[in-house]
Amino acid sequence: MSFDIFFVRSRFRNERVERKNPSTGEVKSIRPQEPLTESELRLYKQSCRKPGHKNPKNGYSFISFKDGGAAEVCTDGLEKGCLVTPRLGLSPDCLRFLIDL
Repeated sequence: MSFDIFFVRSRFRNERVERKNPSTGEVKSIRPQEPLTESELRLYKQSCRKPGHKNPKNGYSFISFKDGGAAEVCTDGLEKGCLVTPRLGLSPDCLRFLIDL
């Protein structure tokens, strides 16, 4: 069994915009998400420069932890959030990485 963890922004703009639902065609007023700030992006990139973290390739980074755990991180569209897929179970180092992220 495997699972994915989605990290998404939960900070929304104050102004509303009209968006059409592509499935129903219904137009709704929504508050769009704020993208990550430059400082937040910088902090994320710093956490991915640690030992065991391989450079992103095709939008994915593979991270090997010292305790044998591993994770794959989708960094495509990072300003909106990211997807983490733990590999080889949730090791203590992998859990620390997830909490830091």
